[in-house]
Amino acid sequence: ANVIECDKTAVKIALTGTPLLEDNAQDKATKKTFGTYLHTYSYAESIKDRHTLKLQLEIIEKSYKEKLQEIYRLLQESITIEDIEVKKETIFNHERYIKEMLFYIIRDLLNFRRVNNDENLKAMVVCFSSVQAKLANSLFNEVQERVLQENPNLRILKQLQSSLI
Repeated sequence: ANVIECDKTAVKIALTGTPLLEDNAQDKATKKTFGTYLHTYSYAESIKDRHTLKLQLEIIEKSYKEKLQEIYRLLQESITIEDIEVKKETIFNHERYIKEMLFYIIRDLLNFRRVNNDENLKAMVVCFSSVQAKLANSLFNEVQERVLQENPNLRILKQLQSSLI
């Protein structure tokens, strides 16, 4: 599946080395700025060469999606900034929202490791903002402990670690 088409609401970020193409960059296209490419190497080629793992899109459990939507709604109602509509980033960067999001991610990954009997499985979380990423990283161990308290069957596994990139 086309990664861009998988989630039309996702924020898309070009990584270092990703060219800006003529149709979306006008006069700032990479080729126009730097000339012909020295080398090209695609995501598909890196998977074929086994240098990159395939991205796997997983749909969030309906119950958790509803829980996050409810927290979003409650925060939207409780945060008033001079009667101005609350910005999405205010909610996504809120500790309560981040803790629930982390709880789902940590529990899901630990359970996935348990089911697949592989403690080497890893995950990468792409956050809404650097503020959200920093707070998620600082809350990670606290939330993981809550996950383990509420899901004792996951305690047998090696605990997850968090870091920022």
